[in-house]
Amino acid sequence: MLAVEYMHGAGVYHRDLYPRNTLVRRDGHVVIIDFDMSRTWPQKDVNRLSLKREKELCWSIYYQCMLTDKLMGLTPNQVRYGCW
Repeated sequence: MLAVEYMHGAGVYHRDLYPRNTLVRRDGHVVIIDFDMSRTWPQKDVNRLSLKREKELCWSIYYQCMLTDKLMGLTPNQVRYGCW
């Protein structure tokens, strides 16, 4: 979520922010990839509401899938987020 906050702070609306476009380095830092669909401010569809909705999607994905997998003790090799 911190990576998304930094991205949005720079005025970038990713538009494809699903687990397949999020990498976690061995040191725990999150890297967001695949910006081919992204838009930047001041394009008309980049506004506070669109960034808020994208952040809500991230929270939803985190709590529905990723947090549950972590609590179950699954490793990255054991999970697949095909539902997104």
